[in-house]
Amino acid sequence: MNFEVLEPGDRRWGELFAALPRAARDVFYSPGFASLCQETLDVAHRVRCAAYADDDGGVLLYPFVLRRMETLVDLPAAAGLADTISLYGRGGVVGEAGAEGLAAFHRGLAAYMAEQRVFCSFDRLHPVIGNQRLNPPAGSLRDVGGFVVVDLRPSQEGIEASFKSSVRKDIRKAARNEVKCFIEGNCDHLGDFLDIYYQTMERNAASEFYYFPKEFFARLPELLPGMFSFIYAVAGDKIVSCELVLHCADYSHSFLGGTLREALPLAANPMLKFEICKEMKACGCQYFLLGGGQAPDDGIFNFKKAYAPEGVYPSLVGGTVWNTQVYDDLRGGMLNVGLPVATNRFQFYDL
Repeated sequence: MNFEVLEPGDRRWGELFAALPRAARDVFYSPGFASLCQETLDVAHRVRCAAYADDDGGVLLYPFVLRRMETLVDLPAAAGLADTISLYGRGGVVGEAGAEGLAAFHRGLAAYMAEQRVFCSFDRLHPVIGNQRLNPPAGSLRDVGGFVVVDLRPSQEGIEASFKSSVRKDIRKAARNEVKCFIEGNCDHLGDFLDIYYQTMERNAASEFYYFPKEFFARLPELLPGMFSFIYAVAGDKIVSCELVLHCADYSHSFLGGTLREALPLAANPMLKFEICKEMKACGCQYFLLGGGQAPDDGIFNFKKAYAPEGVYPSLVGGTVWNTQVYDDLRGGMLNVGLPVATNRFQFYDL
């Protein structure tokens, strides 16, 4: 039995990722995605992966971001402390191991967290894999709202029939408007993608975090070869809607995208989603994960739900307090000096 903590550049991470059962192998647990995320982080924050393998074929992977608390909380008590969060996307522990192996993994993980002075961890768990069963024994779970997943296993006709009638109507409308789609596994039209994506983020008043730089996308062919696709919708001779889809094994994800304001009446985005479902099914994916909203049952969630009215999964997050005394002391210290504390967040300092 072997527990280790790996960096994105470690060959061992790639080997263990490839050894995961297909049902547990999603892009968010790959070393390539970890390397991509590392470039978007504060220099004090590092991507790591707790890993376990045994002689019986058991493999467990747990990618996370190790964050230094002094960059998050302006308080002397935060110096030297750390926390962890999932990478952008889905997280938590994935893989398979017997009861003894899972216990050994969690012992190794607890020791590592103590060594790094990590006092709490937060994970956005995978709704389809259902990896909450692999959470640390001391961890807690919370359902933060629905997570929409299109089931790609039925026939193409069955998938389309599962859409809400309003979506099917929009697809027909887009066809009348002669909206066409094309797909690329490269960055040949990255300039068009960025123009539309940034305009969409500005229109929706998105936070600075979502303004991923051009370099992030330009490294996709190097870091995620065969695991990304850009899909574009064209009206006339102009690209009007686009989406970056990440995919691996059974899972495909609506990652980032947008639509020009003037193209919204054309119903280009519903046609785009329809073509994504066809393409991802052809690639062998069984699920197309659309995600949830910013709040339960908000407009974003209901927009996504129209593509899978029967495909709403619980969206679970996990929180683990490794050191209760430090957790409580930091919260109390922040309250004492008047720093804002979120009452509805596990990581109360991460506003």
